[in-house]
Amino acid sequence: MQLMRDHEVLDLLELRAILEGAAAGLASARITDEQLRTVLRRLEELDGAATADELLEADIAFHAGIAAGAGNVMLASLLDTFSARTYRARHLNAGLGLDEALRRSRLSHRRIYDAVAARDPEAARATASTHVANLAGWLRNVLT
Repeated sequence: MQLMRDHEVLDLLELRAILEGAAAGLASARITDEQLRTVLRRLEELDGAATADELLEADIAFHAGIAAGAGNVMLASLLDTFSARTYRARHLNAGLGLDEALRRSRLSHRRIYDAVAARDPEAARATASTHVANLAGWLRNVLT
């Protein structure tokens, strides 16, 4: 995989924020009870993460579960690709301040889960978009 330039990673994160929000909004209407239980297990794994690697592994699985719950295989495929392409930026973010990254990540993922479980598409969209947009904002600040 070719390395991306800084501005390309930022562009991709901005696009990912939009698509993660769309996936969460769709999932709030389409996710099955079984899929929701799977996402809850992924959230519990995220809550138990103690390292940057564990956090990112749980994060990837959580977002994949939301994307699967959206019921759109093309959207899930795009998000999987974007997740892989932004992994390094997310690992850097998690590794620089692990305790704070764990706290923020647990809270924002819990909000996404709660909105999807409540079948609230606007809250799901907003929380998921904000979650990714915050990473883009952090990276923008690091780069300037």
